Amino acid sequence: MSKGRGFWSKAISDDVYKDRLWSRCEIQPNGCWVYLGPKATNGYGFMCYRNRSWRAHRLAYFLWKGEIPKGADVCHTCDVRLCCNPEHLWVGTRSENMLDASYKLFAFALVFLIIAEATNLLHFRDSALIA
Repeated sequence: MSKGRGFWSKAISDDVYKDRLWSRCEIQPNGCWVYLGPKATNGYGFMCYRNRSWRAHRLAYFLWKGEIPKGADVCHTCDVRLCCNPEHLWVGTRSENMLDASYKLFAFALVFLIIAEATNLLHFRDSALIA
């Protein structure tokens, strides 16, 4: 039997491809399926499916959830580029993906500022007690 190349790759079922993808993932405590296979320079994993190279997270979405509309992004709720957990993936437009990322960046910055301010207040309180 073939290893999935050429004509014979069409004879391999999607369940076999799911198993291949799954076997290249490590489950994290946060639920992410972190892809351990080959990675591109942009940080995304990739895998061949029916003679075509796919980003691993897009292939996971396709195999577990179905078709990806033409031109759509497959976005991560977890923001982990190597995550292939279909429950962490959603389909959106490029602008929806960028908006989601900017909201998360804003939220992170806000939390950072709150922590920084709290740290400054604690430092100020401690220095006032010493004086």
